[in-house]
Amino acid sequence: MTYWLAIGPLDNWKLGMQKGGVWGFTARYKSTWARLKSGDILIFYTMKPVKGIIGYGTIKSKEEEKKLFWPQEVKEGNVLWPLRIHFNIDFCIAYSKWETDKIPLPPLSQGITIQRALQEIKENVARDILDSFPKVKK
Repeated sequence: MTYWLAIGPLDNWKLGMQKGGVWGFTARYKSTWARLKSGDILIFYTMKPVKGIIGYGTIKSKEEEKKLFWPQEVKEGNVLWPLRIHFNIDFCIAYSKWETDKIPLPPLSQGITIQRALQEIKENVARDILDSFPKVKK
């Protein structure tokens, strides 16, 4: 299992969650996206105004799509994020609490770069992040 951090805008995360767990990347990330596997853990980070981690999930599948999905794609009539993943939402903070209950990113010394939309993160860093979320009773 590999741990991944996906970074993107608030409105796209909101839509991706409403649609049951969908995220997308530009062709620039094709070689990284190709390494994603079913069962890997995806940690969700949303940019301003939240600037924090809002949840995590387990990757189910991935596919390259030509269908317009995100609002900016529909507006421009062009698929901007064709490299899509579908994931289970294992935990997500309630949307109304994203700004107040977010999990801050660990210090940059942990190897995380905010400018990269998709990046592998070290297991110990991922576990620290996951342990920051409330425990969910099953």
